[in-house]
Amino acid sequence: MEMTVKQSKKMEAKTVGIIKGEGIGPDIIDAALACLQEIERIGEAKFNFISYEGSFDYSSQTYLQLKHFYNSIKKHKGVIFRASLYAPLVYQLRRDFNFFYKLVFLRSIPELLDVSPLKKEVAEKVDILLIRDNNCGPYHGEFWLKNESNIHEVGCTFKYTQSHIMNIANVAFSLSMSRDRRVHLFIKNAVLGEIGELWIETFQKVNQNYPDVNLEILSPDVGAAEIILSPQNFDVVLALDVEADILSDQLAALLCGSRGVTASANFDSNGFASYQTIHGTGKSLETKDIASPIAMIEAAAMLLELSLRMPKEANLIHEAVREVLAKGYRTEDIFRGNYPNHKKVKTQEMKQLIIQEMRKLVEKQNVSA
Repeated sequence: MEMTVKQSKKMEAKTVGIIKGEGIGPDIIDAALACLQEIERIGEAKFNFISYEGSFDYSSQTYLQLKHFYNSIKKHKGVIFRASLYAPLVYQLRRDFNFFYKLVFLRSIPELLDVSPLKKEVAEKVDILLIRDNNCGPYHGEFWLKNESNIHEVGCTFKYTQSHIMNIANVAFSLSMSRDRRVHLFIKNAVLGEIGELWIETFQKVNQNYPDVNLEILSPDVGAAEIILSPQNFDVVLALDVEADILSDQLAALLCGSRGVTASANFDSNGFASYQTIHGTGKSLETKDIASPIAMIEAAAMLLELSLRMPKEANLIHEAVREVLAKGYRTEDIFRGNYPNHKKVKTQEMKQLIIQEMRKLVEKQNVSA
């Protein structure tokens, strides 16, 4: 692997909008920002970090403040880098900024195979790009309540448009062209009636524009099982919002022993993006300095690679994380007391260890150059 960070082409400062979020957010995003600042120190990249200074009180005023912040970052052609927020705020932001798809890279980390409940020969074959339909479906529907006399009912109305499905299908097939050219659509078409028919018909139609890509349709429950039984058969998987939400959390935990090491990214049609972890606010862990910062740090690496086109710098972070894990350092979520090589560390310790490894990797490269 090349570590020529010093030789990166000099560029103007890239705007990164920082939202520290709630719960464990401030601790883990501090660790990730320290890694980005280290990238600045050892290379020629420059970042213009702009922090959200508004409230997190779940009110309509909070949403307006966040929306203004997003618009400001978008206007400066920047990206959003955020820790977890109250879910309804996140869903509304997805809709208003048309973050219509989410990317989650689901693959094992060799140094964490020891904490995966999966057999090694299964876990190490999983390499899936999960694309989540991100702003349609029940999470984004219109909710209603009927509470009259003895009638107590709740419901949700939601819809899909063919143009939306076509857009996300093009994303799936286009991304598959740089991978193994296989796309699985996970959809419960047997019970979704015309919804399922529209999804399948649209995907089959778009597939005609990508004749080299093989498309398969699976029910999400069957597909989840097949991934474990035959992981080598899956490459790009697209699932509807609820099913993808469940699948990403389950696979992340199965592959790495915790959801705390997996990142994700939301995108609109023009490349405006938001990077974050797949886990929630972890409020029970707030201020305890025990949460894993790895997912947030990996989100920083995703940001470098996908939005800022800095693959070498992204790879440096990936390699530093793996080096630390290879030495047995673990935060509480991936620590196993009966494993003799495991050494439990806190959030801030993990941050410092990863930064130290970044420096060592660059020094090693410079010596061998």
